[in-house]
Amino acid sequence: MERKVIPLFFALLLLLNAVHAQCPDALARVFVPAVFGEGKGDVVTVEAHTSAGDGRVYTQIRPKIGISTQISQEIAAVLGLEYANASGCDVTFSIYGGGGGEVSGPSGGAAMAVLAAAAAGNRTVRNDLALTGTIEPDGSIGAVGGMVEKLHAVEEKNLTYFVVPVQSFFEKLLFFGENASVRLLEARNLGEAYEFALSEGEIVVNESQIDLVRAPENLSRGEYAEELKGIASEMLVEFGEKIKENKVQGNGQIEEYFSQRQKNAKTLFEHGYYYSAANEAFLGKVDLELLLDVQGGRDLNETVREAEECLKQDSGEETVFEESWEMGVGAELRRSWSEKNVKEVKNSSYEVIEEKYYLLREALYAKSWCMIAGKMKGEAGVEGKKVNESGFALMARGKIDETEKILTEGVENEEAAWRLENAQELYEKGEYLASIFDSAYAYSSAKAGKEGFEKGREEIEVEVKSLLSQKYSGVWSEAYAAHGRYLYEADREGNLMGAYYALAFARELEKNTLEIEGRMKEGIEKEVVKESAGESVEEKKPADSPYYDGFLAITVIVVLLFVIAVLLFVIIFKLKK
Repeated sequence: MERKVIPLFFALLLLLNAVHAQCPDALARVFVPAVFGEGKGDVVTVEAHTSAGDGRVYTQIRPKIGISTQISQEIAAVLGLEYANASGCDVTFSIYGGGGGEVSGPSGGAAMAVLAAAAAGNRTVRNDLALTGTIEPDGSIGAVGGMVEKLHAVEEKNLTYFVVPVQSFFEKLLFFGENASVRLLEARNLGEAYEFALSEGEIVVNESQIDLVRAPENLSRGEYAEELKGIASEMLVEFGEKIKENKVQGNGQIEEYFSQRQKNAKTLFEHGYYYSAANEAFLGKVDLELLLDVQGGRDLNETVREAEECLKQDSGEETVFEESWEMGVGAELRRSWSEKNVKEVKNSSYEVIEEKYYLLREALYAKSWCMIAGKMKGEAGVEGKKVNESGFALMARGKIDETEKILTEGVENEEAAWRLENAQELYEKGEYLASIFDSAYAYSSAKAGKEGFEKGREEIEVEVKSLLSQKYSGVWSEAYAAHGRYLYEADREGNLMGAYYALAFARELEKNTLEIEGRMKEGIEKEVVKESAGESVEEKKPADSPYYDGFLAITVIVVLLFVIAVLLFVIIFKLKK
């Protein structure tokens, strides 16, 4: 019996050694950019050392490591070992550089996962590359902050490649604006980052691109929201002149981007999508101005001053007349967005460069919205019968309340919340029609977002087709319905929800437009009565209205009949006694 036990013991020992043998005693290192102190970018070296063990994760004690970094190390070790199909490994992470300050944050997670996989496979990471991004439990690579500072730090290190998470459009525009010599490589997950980091020779695939929806040449034709045709034409000319006057620096992609935006705007205009054409030119011009300001190092405060100057030039004259009330409301809305953006930018501060550029973009939007408000005011004219907006106070209040309710029930929507906040500010200023329209946007956006979360793609597409088949009579409802049609026809796969948002807004605008015009035709006004103890809303008829006289007569008759009835009751009661 004793002889059988000893061989079994040695067999188990050999088996354990075989398991541990799968984990080599190996080291892998990679460069990782980080932001330290007062927004200063630097590149640190991160190492992962694998050794036989039972899956423990170790980290050095100097520099000090924050909790979020420690959590990232644990996730990175597990995913990296799984990717390398290794087991029985302990992983030790070390960080060198950065001036000895505390290292915190999850932005090194993707790099550490790549290192754990490389060390476990006894592979070497290329030394001309830096890597950043969080690592998520499903292996995806998430966004990080301070990207401009990190880009400059990588460039100063004379590295060739910078592996980054998939970037937003704004981030890509900033990267091109910085005109750095580093080549950006987007990685969606650990596998893609690992392939980049361990590749050999020149990397020629997946360089970061700026994606853009292209207006198809076979786009259906129409004449949508013709009231906007003149403004759209002006904006196309301004965008074209801006491109001609300014030579942007880039690697060819940025020039192609603005050329395509200009082509989109022209195609949309030629096919009768006047709002979409104006919007394309508007966004393209703001993007170009942002890029030029980034490359020229323009002062943020200067752009804010330009926006404020534009707002001052508007005399504040009445813009909402019955014949052109929709264009007048459009002007009021864009002026209010401009004012709100200016206020928010002036009250904001920034720590890293990309935050400054974000504020610069918002200031550019403020200036551009103010300019568009002036164009719309010109189209609306300054003559005619003014709309008594106090007659729509109750309607505006109801729309705000309705929107507040759906926002609390739906998924988080920052844009909808911002527009609702603006609707409330417009309400307080007595601009009730503009308030109704901004509430309509917030309501439809929140509702569409909730439905997009709850419904499947097929259900949403059925709803989109249904909305496309409807007719729209308002200027803005027709404009947004056409915009939804363009998004759907241009890219049904990628833009289905974008089309749904636009069409849902068109539906809500149409409903509100019909109600507003109905009230205007009836001549029924509603006044807001503010009391010292709060605010109450009452409905009243104008004293010179025939409805008012009829109501008064009926009231007098009812009161007289009531008095007569009471007197008869008293007389009969006394007679019985």
